[in-house]
Amino acid sequence: MACTPESGWEKGQVENQVGNVREWLFTPRPAFADLAQLNAWLETRCCELAARPHPAEEGRTVADCFAEERPLLRPVTAPFDGYVEKSLRVSNTCLVQADRNRYSVPAEWAGKVVSARPTADRLRVVAGVMV
Repeated sequence: MACTPESGWEKGQVENQVGNVREWLFTPRPAFADLAQLNAWLETRCCELAARPHPAEEGRTVADCFAEERPLLRPVTAPFDGYVEKSLRVSNTCLVQADRNRYSVPAEWAGKVVSARPTADRLRVVAGVMV
């Protein structure tokens, strides 16, 4: 869900919709054995939600309205490398702490600042790279 450029008054409406979708998908909180099972469940739930009537377009579903907007969206040209980068200092014992866990790094990084890039399935620690 995106806002029209230079239309800041839409931000609250978009954030509200994100909250609604989170509630619809994750209440009650589901549990899964692995990411494949989660992704299959999410695909099913998203299809169910897309079939709902659109709240502002009488007689049309959410999917109908999205189909109209889809050609206007930018295509995905590369995989999304989603992470929140954090700068961390490596301890003199060659450890960095990320998300309450400690990880060992090469000894030559001791005392230096590194970047931690956590994703859904791994933590990348990067040193000596200008970002």
